[in-house]
Amino acid sequence: MKNNLISHFLVGIYLCFICTIGCTDTTTKNKTDKKTNQATKSPTSQVISNKKTMGSLADMPIKKSLIVSEMRNFSDTKRLDKFTLKQAAYTNFVDDDFIFSIISHNGKELYKATFKGADLIDFGINDYAENGQVSIELKQKYIAKRVLTFFEDKNFMNPAIKPEETLEPSYSDEKIWKDIKANKNAIGFYYLLGASDGRSIAYSKSKQKAVVYFNCC
Repeated sequence: MKNNLISHFLVGIYLCFICTIGCTDTTTKNKTDKKTNQATKSPTSQVISNKKTMGSLADMPIKKSLIVSEMRNFSDTKRLDKFTLKQAAYTNFVDDDFIFSIISHNGKELYKATFKGADLIDFGINDYAENGQVSIELKQKYIAKRVLTFFEDKNFMNPAIKPEETLEPSYSDEKIWKDIKANKNAIGFYYLLGASDGRSIAYSKSKQKAVVYFNCC
């Protein structure tokens, strides 16, 4: 009888010990899982917030001045330059001046171009025209869309000029073309003004600034 009591007592202690360990492991696991989830969610949220989420054309902001800015490799493959497109002053988008600039990682202005909002309207606007009619509001929203997508990845080229590409004298200055093509690390950026003024720019080491190396439709 005495031995049975001792046995039951020892079994009870063992079961309590097992339950304590199990509870501790569960609590620790829950805390660990919670921290893990927080660690994985945070960077993901940050990435999403940094992306330009494009809704429909109807959602484009046209009631205030716009400015977009991105950090990109351009004059240096390791350090980032600042690409900015901003509306100089807000009136009606179409007649407003927009300033496109590139500032190097050390604060030097590499490129600057000023153009009207109307210059951001290309043939793509016809895809949104109702019964062939292009209203002022549609123009404003289309310009806003162009601004917000100005620095899309597809507009950057690495290398700026591919080895198999050849000079087209009608669209390029030969000296500038050769200068950019000789730099295999040169990164190109393309933007379109109007329906046919396509500009490809890249950083020239010899000139210490960005230059237009291809200008065509």
